[in-house]
Amino acid sequence: MPFVRLCAIWVILTSLPAFSTPLYQVYTGPVSAMVSAEAFPGVSEAKGTMQVNSIPAGSTVKAAYLYTNDWFTTAPLKANFGSKDLGDAAPSSTDGQFSTYRWDVTGAINGNGSYNFDLTGGTQIYSVALAIVYSTPGQPDRTITLTDFSTEVSAPGGYGATAGTPEMNLHLNSPYGGEGTLWLLTSADDPQSSGEGIYFNAAQVGGPIDGNLGLVSSLFRLPVQVQAGDNRMSLTSGGDWFGWSLAILDAPGASTAVPEPASFGLALSGLVALFVYRRRRS
Repeated sequence: MPFVRLCAIWVILTSLPAFSTPLYQVYTGPVSAMVSAEAFPGVSEAKGTMQVNSIPAGSTVKAAYLYTNDWFTTAPLKANFGSKDLGDAAPSSTDGQFSTYRWDVTGAINGNGSYNFDLTGGTQIYSVALAIVYSTPGQPDRTITLTDFSTEVSAPGGYGATAGTPEMNLHLNSPYGGEGTLWLLTSADDPQSSGEGIYFNAAQVGGPIDGNLGLVSSLFRLPVQVQAGDNRMSLTSGGDWFGWSLAILDAPGASTAVPEPASFGLALSGLVALFVYRRRRS
């Protein structure tokens, strides 16, 4: 199947202030996604180890990106991942005081294992994440839409949405409907100001956003019901000021429609008739 279907699958980021170069990629076929992340308490240097343990044997890594975000600066950050010096990177997107950084580490992922990282030059780093899209022969077709961006949620003097009011909308288009999974990463969220909600097509699927990854960052993997066409994700805030920087939608890659009972009965009758006919000729 095509690697990217820009004519059939498109993304629109709305209700966002200007940002520079968000990543948008769509993968189709027997593909899956995973995200591993660590939280930090607002540091200038973030060091740790990413654990990758869900890639089946025989899979091929299609894409892998190392992410971090920083507050109150747009200075370049330097990164090392495994044995690779990834060099300096300017923010891939910025909104107000919140910036997202990314490095392409596709060539550095060799299946499951532990991958060390070291990020320096920051001001207030609250999270580091690794997102991987991989293909596994024999698995059902899926549609993986990976996008990153920067947005401040409930920024002082900014949006100021209250609980139950959409704070920021992210629109992703899917060619098919069915059961899906939504990954998203937030940074600098805390339990002192709670009541946030995560909504998918107007249905609440998660929340509050109170640092489930660590003290002040959250990583969510949520089951969602994808509809064919436009799908809207939104966050609400009860007063907390935090950043949203990553969303991955794992959606059906083919129609999952179930035949009507009458149609199924006709098909079964046809198979029985064919079997009887073949028996008579043998």
